Amino acid sequence: MKKILLLTVGVVFAAGYAMQAAAETTLRMNLWLPPKHFVVTKGYAPWIEKIKKGTKGNVNIQLTTKSLGSPPRQYDLARQGVVDIAWGVQGYTAGRFITAEIGELPFLGNSGEALSVAFWRTHQKFFAKANEYKGVKILSLHLHSPGQIMVNKKGITALEGMNGLKIRI
Repeated sequence: MKKILLLTVGVVFAAGYAMQAAAETTLRMNLWLPPKHFVVTKGYAPWIEKIKKGTKGNVNIQLTTKSLGSPPRQYDLARQGVVDIAWGVQGYTAGRFITAEIGELPFLGNSGEALSVAFWRTHQKFFAKANEYKGVKILSLHLHSPGQIMVNKKGITALEGMNGLKIRI
């Protein structure tokens, strides 16, 4: 079975063997997020359509109807061939992907897109030789924009709004 995995901590990676140009191929992709989550609707659903269109329908990606494993298990699901593609957060597996931890440092930048490009290039140039993702093919590594504080009551519009808040990092 072709394997491919996407993982993130802002980092996404994938598993596998090189896909061969052939007749129609269907790849199973596991996401642990709910179907209406913006990462699915704004990220992976359009990406899946682009893959299908770009391959003239020869490659189809089928999402699993529900997650086949917890977020920390995504890499293993792809590596073991349970699914062809998986996406997860590397920060959920602290210590497993040491080179990716650079992406968790604060104040790296203001743009998730720019950070992702820089992270991909850094990985390719310096970290790929560490072979931390043995058994998988990395499709993408990405970082998100700088963190945000989410509150359930009133929005924070000034530093004073942080007074007395208990936050988890």
